[in-house]
Amino acid sequence: MRASVVVKRPPAGMTRGQLARRVGLNPETVRYYERLGLLSGVIRNTRGPHMYPTECIERLALIAQARLLGIPLSLIREMVSGTHSNVLVEELERRAQAVEIVRAHLRPRS
Repeated sequence: MRASVVVKRPPAGMTRGQLARRVGLNPETVRYYERLGLLSGVIRNTRGPHMYPTECIERLALIAQARLLGIPLSLIREMVSGTHSNVLVEELERRAQAVEIVRAHLRPRS
């Protein structure tokens, strides 16, 4: 009679801390975005840490980039949910124009 061997598969995804390090954020920031509903597909374990699928890396990087641009969380929520309106597009265009104005002032004058 053979003894059976149980092989435990590692959990899919990564912990909050691992995800935060991959994107360059604080784990508490990741928790905050999760509470706001900006991250989806999170596996909530009854024991052990929450696990985040690899798709969260790209989404979290996008959220972080939008925050760096000063985009409000209300518009980011629309963006990641796929229900963004013209308000978001107009806001991004306005900010892009502002960057161009500042860039023009920084260029050396001949």
